[in-house]
Amino acid sequence: MNYHNTSLQQAKRKVFSDFVFWLYRVVISKSDNLKCEPHATDRLKLTATDIGAVFAHHMSEQAATDVGTHFDTHIRLAIALIDSQINSNLSKIDKYVQKLYSHSHEMTSFFATVNPSYQYDTLRPLLDLHIDLMRAIISARLCSEHRQEVIIFDALYENILNLADLYDDGIIDD
Repeated sequence: MNYHNTSLQQAKRKVFSDFVFWLYRVVISKSDNLKCEPHATDRLKLTATDIGAVFAHHMSEQAATDVGTHFDTHIRLAIALIDSQINSNLSKIDKYVQKLYSHSHEMTSFFATVNPSYQYDTLRPLLDLHIDLMRAIISARLCSEHRQEVIIFDALYENILNLADLYDDGIIDD
């Protein structure tokens, strides 16, 4: 692998790691009603732009913009789910869970269309697992199951790195 690909892989892993870090920070700051919550939420939203910028190195400008838009939608739905779970609003929880899984399908289809190396059947389970883990970490936090929360965070972090690597493998294959 040449230096450019290694550098791009590191950049992709960094922006995806940032996404999980700030997602978790939003869960903590919202659930604990911390003053930093608006700032953490704003920073989480910026990760969509960061992710789109990394994809711009190997996609058309429009495709990279679309990547950022897909991640922006994912982030906004995740924030709505976090708020719904904190407020114990069951109808909204169900609504946003369904929207997240539907959007996971849309994202997977988009990536498979943009680059055939992004296999739908490989990518979709990882995105669905990401949603499952995100839901689980919110629940663990709200139920004060701190040991479980740490275990779930480790799984969520590993999942996002697997996704970053899968996206990077698609670049190399292409």
